[in-house]
Amino acid sequence: MKNTTVKFLFGFLAGALTGASLGLLLAPEKGEDVRKVLKDKVVDLGEKGKEVYSKYKKKDTQVEDADDVL
Repeated sequence: MKNTTVKFLFGFLAGALTGASLGLLLAPEKGEDVRKVLKDKVVDLGEKGKEVYSKYKKKDTQVEDADDVL
C-alpha cells in the first residue's frame, strides 16, 4: 500500500473514532451507559482494523510470492 493511502486511512479512522467518541460523550445518557457503548464501539473498531490489516497483509504476501515465481 502506498504511504499516502496509509495516511489517508489512518486519518479517516482517527476522525471517525473522534467523531463517534464526541457524539457519545455529548449524548444525553447516563455516564455508565455511554462508557459501555463507547467501549463496545472501540472493541468493534479494533476487530475491524485487525481484519482489514490481515486482509491487506495477505494480499501483500501473495504479491511477494508471485514475484518470487517470476
